[in-house]
Amino acid sequence: MIDKIRDVKAKTVLDHSSADSLSDKFFIFESYGKDTEGPTRAIATDYPVRLDIMIAVVCQEGSLSTNVGYSNYVIRKNDFIIIHPQKVFQVMEVSDDFKSKVICLKPGFFDFSSDQYNFNVKNMLREYLCYSLPPSKMELFSVLFCYMEDVIGDKNNIYRKQMVYNYLNILFCEISNLLIIENENNKKNVPNPSEEIFRKFMRDIETNFQKERNVGFYAQKSHLTPKYFSTVIFKLTGKHAKEWIDEYTILEAKAMLKSTYVNIQQLSYELNFATPSHFGRYFKHHTGVSPRKYRND
Repeated sequence: MIDKIRDVKAKTVLDHSSADSLSDKFFIFESYGKDTEGPTRAIATDYPVRLDIMIAVVCQEGSLSTNVGYSNYVIRKNDFIIIHPQKVFQVMEVSDDFKSKVICLKPGFFDFSSDQYNFNVKNMLREYLCYSLPPSKMELFSVLFCYMEDVIGDKNNIYRKQMVYNYLNILFCEISNLLIIENENNKKNVPNPSEEIFRKFMRDIETNFQKERNVGFYAQKSHLTPKYFSTVIFKLTGKHAKEWIDEYTILEAKAMLKSTYVNIQQLSYELNFATPSHFGRYFKHHTGVSPRKYRND
């Protein structure tokens, strides 16, 4: 992970991580909580960021706390988390003894959308980002990671990309199998209707927040009255539905301000505000600072 970089692209991460790479489309490296040499240190950031790559972090020791969208995750030994491209996230805290293996994939290098993979597995990968691995699977993942490092380092191997692709395919199949088993176990539990409504609400916000920030729109998407919908969300989470919509909008705005060079006027239009001044007032109301000050601080 990297700190204080606005234009956060795959190549930027690659340049700051001392990674083994085939290109800026695929690279792997180890990341630590306490590292005096710097390049492989996992750093908590002061603001949300968005990357153009998928990141999979497999924790070997210690812990890392991160926010991905609305959700908070803490990964510990034998846990891994997947952060999808264009997903807003923020590393909040890293323990001194943190040690992990990190895989970075740019869309197109490895096709997760291929028909050979189960549709439900692909949905689960996007909805449930954090998983725990059995010790035996953790050992397998470590071995495959080492194989990939060795293959990438062998510059004379003309089949490097094909071999790495096959190792990734094994990893994905192992993860898919674990998810299918976990999903079958979860089906045995009685679903909480309120939690289902909230999960759908989160998905709907992520898809529609740029154009729709009215609670009534999201209530209608769930075929509920705005009053009942708001009551369900508040009872379950302790926050009003409008608060969730505003929080996601501000989270996206922060990521755009810190992770891109898009000017504030263009940014306000991309977020579907009538004018830049309207966006400025909205942002300052929720954060206490203007968009320009937030970007420059």
